[in-house]
Amino acid sequence: MNFQLSPVLPPLKVLVVNPLSPAGRLVIIKIMSGTVFGSNQLIDLILLVYSNEKPSAKEYKVELKSSAFSCMNSVEISSDLPSFSDADVFCFITNFSNPNRMDFENIDTDTFDELYLIIKIANSLIKPVPKPEPVENPVVFKKKGVKVFPKLRKPIIFSDGLVAMDILMTLSQNVLLSSCKNPYGCIYKASNFAKSLQTIWSARSSGDGIKVYCNLGVISDGSLGTIKGYPCVLPLVFVEDNWTVNKRFEETPHLQLEIKRINKAVKDHHLKMIPYCKKFIEDNIINQAFIPDDESGSTYALSEKSSLTTV
Repeated sequence: MNFQLSPVLPPLKVLVVNPLSPAGRLVIIKIMSGTVFGSNQLIDLILLVYSNEKPSAKEYKVELKSSAFSCMNSVEISSDLPSFSDADVFCFITNFSNPNRMDFENIDTDTFDELYLIIKIANSLIKPVPKPEPVENPVVFKKKGVKVFPKLRKPIIFSDGLVAMDILMTLSQNVLLSSCKNPYGCIYKASNFAKSLQTIWSARSSGDGIKVYCNLGVISDGSLGTIKGYPCVLPLVFVEDNWTVNKRFEETPHLQLEIKRINKAVKDHHLKMIPYCKKFIEDNIINQAFIPDDESGSTYALSEKSSLTTV
């Protein structure tokens, strides 16, 4: 009889923003079932919800626990604004009709709520000093003498579109890493979200310098003629917890023309969005002008007694 053991890794803290949305639920299922981070990776799941969503979140927590997912270690519900030290992976799932471009002339209630949440979170994020997680009793397998110790982890900031990524990068205090896909529709969005996150994690978990190639939206480093600091979908090469841009087609005339067109579109959108978001902060967060009346259609609306430390 041959028994093969694989070490159970220290729990990974995964924080999901907007977890009660259809896409959020589908992404969580893929994460907890081991599709994204592997079947031997335990997950400490954090559901970030508005205060008035806690009853629904508690019901969803019971549903998750009753499902007995193999990777589940714990499930926590929070309405506190997160910092980088609160999780290893941050998943931002929005309900924007177009996650890559915002129509500033038609901001409906759902879009307003999403903006309020993302902007408020972005203002609370501060780059931490990375520290290894303490393990009193490391996992030891006597047959092979394998010991599992935690590694220094650089947080992964992952969103479902360029709009959320641009806001997080511009308004937060030094976001470490931000990547996204280009999904529409909850099933397609969840599928691509999980697949892209799995791609990033596969490069990290291999630990032997294996290169992973994919196209993802990131905050540009200026490669291929793109504008540095602006969101753009680029061909990336991941090695462990770092990424670089694949410059194989850098001299292609067609690519150079497309980059000029993309730069103009990205710059125009960025220059409209950031002033809009800053005014949004002043009107609805700093001055707390967003105090809905009883007839407000917003399900995420904060009350007059809401604290700046909660969502």
